[in-house]
Amino acid sequence: MSKTTAIIPDKLERPVSTNEHIDISRDESATRQP
Repeated sequence: MSKTTAIIPDKLERPVSTNEHIDISRDESATRQP
């Protein structure tokens, strides 16, 4: 979970592309579910 937490602030500072935003959401879902 540390990796995801480190990515969130980095993206907030810079403009996030729609493709990147979807990739992050998918990464979180995969991390939450075994």
